[in-house]
Amino acid sequence: MQINLEKIKKLPPDVKRDFMKMALKLDEKKKISKIQSDFLSFVKHMWPDFIQGPHHKIVANKFNRFTGISGGL
Repeated sequence: MQINLEKIKKLPPDVKRDFMKMALKLDEKKKISKIQSDFLSFVKHMWPDFIQGPHHKIVANKFNRFTGISGGL
């Protein structure tokens, strides 16, 4: 979704506020969808300080394939 900030600035304040609320909801839904569909995204969400190594990607891809989630390499 491409957002034109110049057009957003020209909106009336109430419409701009509603637009921003909806944009935040969309971002949150995208984040939740990614967390639910990708093992490493879930791990990083639950453990923000997680340091990812190449072996984690290998295992995560196997988990994703095992659960039927496509997102592996």
